[in-house]
Amino acid sequence: MNRKDQKNNTRQIFFDTAVSLFIQDPHKLTARNIAKETHRSTQPIYSYYKSISRLHQLVARHTVNELTNLSYTYEFKSSIDLAIWYLNQCPSLTTDILDNNIDLLEHLTSSINQASSDSITKGHLIMLAETQYLYWALNKHDSTVALTLTISNLCQNLKHSVSSNETFL
Repeated sequence: MNRKDQKNNTRQIFFDTAVSLFIQDPHKLTARNIAKETHRSTQPIYSYYKSISRLHQLVARHTVNELTNLSYTYEFKSSIDLAIWYLNQCPSLTTDILDNNIDLLEHLTSSINQASSDSITKGHLIMLAETQYLYWALNKHDSTVALTLTISNLCQNLKHSVSSNETFL
């Protein structure tokens, strides 16, 4: 294997490990965790990727693109059904949306709208993520503070949706 192939292989190993960490929990996507999983130091990671936030962005987009390709093998009644499917397939997307990953939110909204006969707004996607989080948190008996905050955000978003006459379907 020549030097260029070796570099590409190392980059791919880092990327695949980052994808795996992202799918487990987007907060686990750190240089230290990638280095630990690949048995390497953190320095080479930064030589391949400008920053961990940039790598995170690439991984999130890659995940959405893979799910988009997979979504074409199913039939969905609406963009809402498709959005729920995305969030169920990769719960880390919900976490990232609630962490205000604007790039992911825009990319996911665009991907859903391209694959669906109707459209969904970013506001609707945020409300679905909040609802999904509430469902998981209630089943896991998560902290009351986090639940209260999420319920409050969901109520505010619903009020905004109603006052601005946004429709779901």
